[in-house]
Amino acid sequence: GTTHLTTGVTSAAATATGLAALGVPPAVCVLAMPLGAYSTLFPDWDHHGSRITWSLPPLSNFVSWVLRGAPFGFTLPPIVVPVVGWVLFRGWAFRVRFLPWHVRHRYETHTKTAAVLFGLVLGLPLWWLPAPIGPYWWAFAIAITVGCLTHRWGDMRTTDGLPNGRHGYRTIGRTFDVGSDHEYWLRDIIYRPCAIVSTVAALFLVSWLATP
Repeated sequence: GTTHLTTGVTSAAATATGLAALGVPPAVCVLAMPLGAYSTLFPDWDHHGSRITWSLPPLSNFVSWVLRGAPFGFTLPPIVVPVVGWVLFRGWAFRVRFLPWHVRHRYETHTKTAAVLFGLVLGLPLWWLPAPIGPYWWAFAIAITVGCLTHRWGDMRTTDGLPNGRHGYRTIGRTFDVGSDHEYWLRDIIYRPCAIVSTVAALFLVSWLATP
């Protein structure tokens, strides 16, 4: 989660600069930056223990629960026959889903289509807000979509990769294990400095592009 957020800051800064070049007001560009960085976590709503699932409880937990088909698990207690003392059931576990769908981890929510849908579903309601946000709801939708795509890129850098249909799993470049020393090195030595520099540069460029 921390690595996704770190790379998300860089992609959000680049997106804000691009939006400013399109004539989007500076206030909208600046507001889109934290949203774009935060949206880098959205694809992991398919996992009950992810950072995004526990980021804004109980709302974020509810979103994850619905995406996963509203699962409910329970375990039957041991039932003992008093006369003979035999155990008929010893903790049988059951799991049911109340909704007719189920997203698997790193599958449905990690696609390009899902990235666009996240942008539209979460960005379109902003159209109801007053200016300057409402008229530029599409700018926030773009920021969210780019954040989700950045998450895809990050997962493809790991050894597990992303499902690639009949071709197994897709990875990019030199991969690393999640939670490994190599991931920490990448995040602290490369990703984090890039995030800081890109944020400062984006704020400067957004202000400069807005100057008549």
